[in-house]
Amino acid sequence: MVTNPLLDPYDHGVGTHQVLYSRLFETNPSSSIIRSRLQCSQNRQMFRPGIDRINRIISQLESRDRVTYLDITSALLEPDESLSKEVMPDFLNLSEDGYRRWTKAILPSISEQLEST
Repeated sequence: MVTNPLLDPYDHGVGTHQVLYSRLFETNPSSSIIRSRLQCSQNRQMFRPGIDRINRIISQLESRDRVTYLDITSALLEPDESLSKEVMPDFLNLSEDGYRRWTKAILPSISEQLEST
């Protein structure tokens, strides 16, 4: 059930995922989903509690068949656990290097899903 985003935007985000998954599986029963963790950019830290809440709930949707939840945060961080401008120049969108790291982090899951079909 999708709730009113004006009343609780975080419940709306979770509800949207649940509806999306259900519709996808309804129309494409053999499909699978790889879902990565929502990231909170450094200039939007005030939203972190809500984003963390959505991530906790969405990660639980992984228990559904054919849904894989990935937290690839560590692949985007530097050894000191900082997020560099080389990875996310505006601290919102990934750079070419950021997408390279993202691809490297999710590729094993994609390969695994393809092998199992």
